[in-house]
Amino acid sequence: MTFMKPVEDVSLKNCSRTFGSRFVVLLLIGVLSMVFAEVYSGASLLWFINLWSLLVTFPLYWSHFLLLFTLAVKTKRYRPWQLYLWGCIFGLYESWITKVIWSSFNGQPPLIGRFLGFAIGELFLVTFFWHPIMSFIAPIVVFEVFSSPFSNQFKSLEKQILCSHMSLIRRSKRNLMITVFITIFGASISTINFNFNIFMVSATILGSLLVIFVLHRLCTVVAKSCFSICSLVLKRLGFTFVAIYLVFLYVFSYMFILPERIPSPITQLITLMLYVFVGLLLYFSEPSNSERKDFDKVFFEREGIFSTGDIYFLYGLFYLLSIVFCFTPILCFIIATCCLFIIIASGAVLVLAATVKVIYKIRSNKVKR
Repeated sequence: MTFMKPVEDVSLKNCSRTFGSRFVVLLLIGVLSMVFAEVYSGASLLWFINLWSLLVTFPLYWSHFLLLFTLAVKTKRYRPWQLYLWGCIFGLYESWITKVIWSSFNGQPPLIGRFLGFAIGELFLVTFFWHPIMSFIAPIVVFEVFSSPFSNQFKSLEKQILCSHMSLIRRSKRNLMITVFITIFGASISTINFNFNIFMVSATILGSLLVIFVLHRLCTVVAKSCFSICSLVLKRLGFTFVAIYLVFLYVFSYMFILPERIPSPITQLITLMLYVFVGLLLYFSEPSNSERKDFDKVFFEREGIFSTGDIYFLYGLFYLLSIVFCFTPILCFIIATCCLFIIIASGAVLVLAATVKVIYKIRSNKVKR
């Protein structure tokens, strides 16, 4: 099976000559990953002026995204549900680095108990839902929406959007329901974690919006020649640098960040087995096709695709809901709690569905043979 033709045809020669232009594009995707994961959860207050966030948290998200997305494209496994599996690998950093799925958040009791040394609720919450969706898939979707109006810089819109991602950027009822649900949950949980401080809520959310807007504007003005999803694929030198950085980050964090929360060797072994399990699911999944028929259908119905205006509208809704929740703490707690358990259940369903999908494909291939 050949690699998706639109990606192979993309020329980034102009972009490679101006490293600064491509760096802005790469910076945008890192900021999107950081904002969706950390601001929507209320985990990083005023991250854009906080040294720890800028020197540790932001590079963590940026490097994870670039490395995993490069692997996804290079291995030709970038369908939406395959992106979900890459995102699960992303989310497993919450074991070795933060120890969250081993010990819960900030030393608090686990949400729904422990099993084999894992905080089960946190495992399904952050590893099997939040990071796959918010740290990995959401930034890709928004980036593709942002870059799609600039298809004239390339031969066609295909250079901005991987064909198999068209189902993600359709303005369908399903996608609208998911985005609104995540917006409501993000507004409620971030407001709680920001202690209902309207000034901090406003400063963090609006400050993040300003960073995104400036980078988005720079990409559309000075980085047109490489404002493409394909420009996010690292070359050998960049990939090597990011990989070395992540190895250092994992080793350093494991040893020096909350070492008292390191679990038994059995739990650590099971954690490694989770990597193997997800890796096998990716290995046995089929490489992505161009899915040309699906692309053509949406290409000629451009009004059916999310627009840049839609993205900013949803972010504005996120901000407005956060302000409302600052004045309605009881309502905020109720909504956040309900959404939290829905997300935990969704994480379990998603990883089970991905597993069943791969097993079904394997059995179908055997029957065909």
